[in-house]
Formats: sequence, structure tokens, C-alpha cells
Amino acid sequence: MPGYADGAYDAIVSLGYNCEVEFQLERIGLRERQPVFAWMFVLLPSLTRIVADGLAGLGEPAHMVFRPDEATMIYDDFYDCAYHRPKELTPDHPRAARLMQIFQQSVRSAADGFNKNACSRNRTLYLLKL
Repeated sequence: MPGYADGAYDAIVSLGYNCEVEFQLERIGLRERQPVFAWMFVLLPSLTRIVADGLAGLGEPAHMVFRPDEATMIYDDFYDCAYHRPKELTPDHPRAARLMQIFQQSVRSAADGFNKNACSRNRTLYLLKL
């Protein structure tokens, strides 16, 4: 990608709307870490609110719900967005509570990484598929 390979950008970050941007970055070898928005379905009004809130509360247990009509996603009803979830993370799994805790920790870790990069002096290219 021009600008990245020649050092114009220190990081490239996908802001969603879905995972396609991250798949394309990975396809051309530019995926460096697990960004928080890469595996989410998030529309622009929700994305704007999440970023304005500093990603506070993203992945909070009280906000996360399973919906019976969707087998591969878990929803954040507070921010009106959805995450691809690990296949084993289902409401009826014997270790569902522990798996949810691990999932939420990964969301928080990715959110913290996003905030750290956003507050750094990195030259970051943010990509958003509309």
C-alpha cells in the first residue's frame, strides 16, 4: 500500500463497518495486530458514539447479549454493534461464563490498544468501509 510501505504511516487501522477491510489488509500483508473494530459490524452513528466515548464500556458484560436468530455474532446493545464471536462461545456452553470473560478481556485489550495508538504520535491511516 503506498504510504505504508514507504514509511508515511506507522499504523493502518480498520474502523469497520464490517470485517472486509481487515481481510483485505491481511490479504496484502498489512495486518499487524488485533484491532478492536476489525471483526465488528458497526454503523457510522454507533462508531462515532463509541469513539466519542473513548471506547469506554465497550465489551461490558451488561451490554453483551446473544440473539437466537444470529449464530455467529454477539451483540452490544448499549452501542448497537455486533462482534464475530468464537464458535464455542454460546449461551449453553458449560463454560459460557468463562469464555465470555475471556472474550470481553480481548475486546477491552483491543480497545486499550486502539486508545494508546490514537493518543500516540503515530502517523495512523484509519480506514472505514461505508
